[in-house]
Amino acid sequence: MSKATEKELADLHAALTKAYQRELGKDDISPTLLTSVSNFLKHNGISCLPDEDEHMKSLKTAAENAMSFPFNPDEQPH
Repeated sequence: MSKATEKELADLHAALTKAYQRELGKDDISPTLLTSVSNFLKHNGISCLPDEDEHMKSLKTAAENAMSFPFNPDEQPH
């Protein structure tokens, strides 16, 4: 069995990236797709800091606002 060439792997990587971009452009995005894209980015070393990117800062704020705790998470335990 022969191994794929570096070019074949690069072409496959590019095709997967384009497929993800197409799917993310649709109106109905599944949680499974988001998880898959997140893993793809993570495995390729793609990351950003929320404080350095306006989109990530907005996402972080929305996530924080969506969380509800039965206690104040900023309060120190007694």
